Amino acid sequence: MKFLKFLGWAAIGLVLLAGLAYGFLPTIGQVLITHGLIDRGFTNVVVHLNRPSFNALTIPLLTFRMPPDSGSTSISIDNTEITYSLSSLLNNVVENVNVERIKIVWDSSLLEKSSAPASSSTTASPFDFRSLVTSESLPVLPFEHLLVQQVDISNPSAPPALQRISLNANMDALPKGYAGSVHLEGEGLLLNQLTFSLTPNGTVSFTGMHTRAPDAHVIDLQTSLAPATSGLAIQGHASLKLHPVIHTLAALYPIPPEYQALTGNFSGEGTGSLQEKSSQPDSPLVAIHGDFTLDAHMPTLPPLVQDIQILTHGTFSVEKSVLTIIAQPSSAGSVNLALDSLTPPALTPYVAHKGVRSLKWNILRPIHVVVPIQKSLDTLQISSGQIHITMQNASEQLDMVLSPQNLLWKPSSGIKGKGDVSFSAQFKPATTPTLSVEKISLEAKVSVSSLAGQIAVALNQASLLGVSHMKNETMHIPKLESRFSQGLSWNFHTKSQAWELQAAASTLAIPSLFLQDKLWQFEEIFTKDLTMTGTSESLTVNGKTTVARVQPPTTSFNIPPSNWQTQYSIKPSSATVQFKGQTQEHPLHISGRVKLNRLTGEGSGTMTLQPIQFAPDTLIVSQLVQPWPFPEMDVTHGTVSGSANITFNAPTDHTDSPFHINRLHGVVDFKEIGGFLKPTIMEGLTTRIEILGEKEKLEIPATPLHIKKIQSVVGITDTALLFSTEPFHQSSLPILSITKLRTHLLGGTVSLSDTMIDPSASTHEVTLKVQGLDLNEILRLEQQEAVQGTGALDGILPLFIAGKDVTVKQGAIHGRAPGGTLQFTVDEETASAWADSQPNLDLIVKSLEDYHYSKLEVGVDYAKDGILKLTTTLEGENPDFRNGVPIHFNLNIEENIPALIKSLSLVQGLEENIEKMMAERGKALVK
Repeated sequence: MKFLKFLGWAAIGLVLLAGLAYGFLPTIGQVLITHGLIDRGFTNVVVHLNRPSFNALTIPLLTFRMPPDSGSTSISIDNTEITYSLSSLLNNVVENVNVERIKIVWDSSLLEKSSAPASSSTTASPFDFRSLVTSESLPVLPFEHLLVQQVDISNPSAPPALQRISLNANMDALPKGYAGSVHLEGEGLLLNQLTFSLTPNGTVSFTGMHTRAPDAHVIDLQTSLAPATSGLAIQGHASLKLHPVIHTLAALYPIPPEYQALTGNFSGEGTGSLQEKSSQPDSPLVAIHGDFTLDAHMPTLPPLVQDIQILTHGTFSVEKSVLTIIAQPSSAGSVNLALDSLTPPALTPYVAHKGVRSLKWNILRPIHVVVPIQKSLDTLQISSGQIHITMQNASEQLDMVLSPQNLLWKPSSGIKGKGDVSFSAQFKPATTPTLSVEKISLEAKVSVSSLAGQIAVALNQASLLGVSHMKNETMHIPKLESRFSQGLSWNFHTKSQAWELQAAASTLAIPSLFLQDKLWQFEEIFTKDLTMTGTSESLTVNGKTTVARVQPPTTSFNIPPSNWQTQYSIKPSSATVQFKGQTQEHPLHISGRVKLNRLTGEGSGTMTLQPIQFAPDTLIVSQLVQPWPFPEMDVTHGTVSGSANITFNAPTDHTDSPFHINRLHGVVDFKEIGGFLKPTIMEGLTTRIEILGEKEKLEIPATPLHIKKIQSVVGITDTALLFSTEPFHQSSLPILSITKLRTHLLGGTVSLSDTMIDPSASTHEVTLKVQGLDLNEILRLEQQEAVQGTGALDGILPLFIAGKDVTVKQGAIHGRAPGGTLQFTVDEETASAWADSQPNLDLIVKSLEDYHYSKLEVGVDYAKDGILKLTTTLEGENPDFRNGVPIHFNLNIEENIPALIKSLSLVQGLEENIEKMMAERGKALVK
């Protein structure tokens, strides 16, 4: 009995409880909806529920704010009617849900939204794929029919035609599956009808189109689901037209206009599986893979890119929450780059091609792209692949192959990893008034790596830089090539914006170089241990360079092939260059050092010429200066050395001079120099020349010069003089002063009055003073053995020099008191013949057999044609002729001096001696 009472009261209680719950259903529903939305991160939830009839429930108002990371600000739902019955409630399903109007205000971009703090709620998302189960039939949604009469979407950030759109949708949830459609209304929509279905046998269909062209599907998705051991097996394909889809999405998200202009098609097929309970927290996908094709075109992508064409074929796979895309070699495309704005102003005049650069690309080896599937795109990795890029226009050609190696991109840290670049390029720069270049070419293999804030570039040793026909006003280089035999490395630090460049060895080949139309030749320019470091404020350079086999122009004084070595260090505050040069075949060594304070512009330098020992069998001047321009002159003996010290400062004004001399002290030593200048042989020239500089002025102080012997038709010994210059500018020729010149010849001395020689003057006048010339030496010079004499001669000879022409005007020589003698003897046969045929000549000969002169005067004139005219006056007597009657002679003599010199040179053996020296020089030249 008690049990029956309990059962009765329990039944009554359940009925009363059900009736109470049914009576308070609006209130219970309002609480459940409010808490349900708040638990999911929504805020400002306001909900009102009514129950107009026994089996109906209406929600006249439901408003709430979306979570901060949703992309919209607020949603309001008006007049939602829910129809139900007691049986449907018992089955957890309502019969109909009719939503009259939903308003969504969308005013931010999903692509630009900031990350929101994680919600404190642990409630799973209502759209979590892990809620799917794998029963024999699909789960039935908690309503049989859903009708959304109108959804108004407002987005002020969308394009004007898409700022307001609306949609109406219906969906049926039946034991046979799900089916529904969505119709979009708005201006300029390219996609306005979506239909979908999901059947119990696992077929999913989703189609998008425009009602004006129902057969041209914009979106077409067909997928089949089948039960598998661990979940659901997936197989399907999808295709879509990019422009209508992106254009429609622009109503929700403010997609930039350039992306809205994207056109083309995407299609793909794939297979995979979902597991019922995934061990991965982010994705239920176990594995999915397939292939795809993307054919797209984008007219412009600011600021530099235009007309992007892409045709990509590839495969994709998803496994363990990782998406892998492999673009296949059949992929290709093109892009135009507007790079003019990136050209530095200093290079703009040399850029021949103005406008866009058209690049074409194709994939040579599959490109592997790996993307972890996360809430946001945090990482993108390109593990391997190879892309071929080409470009060609009227002045530029580029052929480049990119080979990435585990490149990793993260928004927070940029790109890390490695890659190889192999490229060949040719450029034809524009011709400017200051420079023209026919072609610049570069062939290189480069390895690039980016790690921990550092970009490293390594240039392969096979790289080659070439320049052809580079010209400016003074220079012409027909060909230039540069190689890096041990590679080159460049490192850039992204944080400090500092970089380092290192090249263990590099070569620069300039076979020929024309300066002022004169040919210079180089065998090779070799640089080792080159290091350069730079920041935004400073540059530092260190290295060693060797220039092999330099041959200056043959039309000027020209040293023989020589090697030059320089070691340099350039810092922000200073620069130092040490150099040394030496001929390849002879002992000529020059070394020095230059230092510059880059802050003050002050500098100093030293130079040393090591002693050069000349000897006919080892070294002569014509070996050092080749081709030797003076075949009848050479230096064959002696030693030359030199040194210099200089201080200078770089000019602050724009002048032609690279520096201004503050102080200079240079020394050149000539010791026992000997040689020849036909028909003269010189021995024992010794002098020490000092060159002094002060404040842009140079000067040679009084310098003694001594020559032991000059062998000519007249023997000259112990020549000494002092020479000096007035202060002169470094760019001009000095005025030379010669004093105390004195030499010995013909038994007497010849001296030169103090004189000034101005290189700019057309003629020079100097006066030679003759003292104590031995008359007998002069007669012997004439090779007249029948005439002998005694006495000393004095006089002056005014010389006029104009270029190579030398003349004497109104020179005068006279016999020194008390006079001297002349003896003229002939054989008896000749004297007898003259007495019979020429009685007057016989008298002259007899008077000169022992002539004692008290007066001897000679007038001297020498013309530039080589004719010497002597006007001679003699007064005296012969004690043995007619009792010493006074006898006066007036003689006019003309002589061809060049012919006489030639004759005397032959007689005295000068020509033979010089020829012998020249022969010895020839032997030295061939060694």
